[in-house]
Amino acid sequence: MIGVVGVLFVAGIVLFNFVLMPVLVHNRAAVIVPDLRQISEAQASETLEKLALTLRVTHSENSAEVPEGYVISQSPRPNESIKEGRSVEVVLSLGAKTQRVPDLAGMSLRQVRGCSIGCSCAPGACRAFSSAVLRAKKSLPARRRPVWK
Repeated sequence: MIGVVGVLFVAGIVLFNFVLMPVLVHNRAAVIVPDLRQISEAQASETLEKLALTLRVTHSENSAEVPEGYVISQSPRPNESIKEGRSVEVVLSLGAKTQRVPDLAGMSLRQVRGCSIGCSCAPGACRAFSSAVLRAKKSLPARRRPVWK
């Protein structure tokens, strides 16, 4: 009796592992993930739909190199193989990070030094303004360049 139960048990495991599991797990074809970087979210979604993949935006971040709404990075990486129906995760660009700064035109160097221009660098380290703007308004002699120390 134990011998028959043992044989049926082993036959059930073999049937499950080699017949049923492949049907449930391996029924999808593998596809190569395309390179989605530097294309828009709409283009990326359309490209993935043609390959029976889906797009999933994980988050967005600022990028000076990648235009707003375009893909910065992806996972899985380009040319990796995944099964149809899976998702490709992407990070979208918010575009370059910008800050509002006051208009410095017509200000003297002393006025500019006293003005908080809203940059995130420490006072004395910021060289983000152009001396040409100040010279155009004749606030400074042409030979002098504004430099914070």
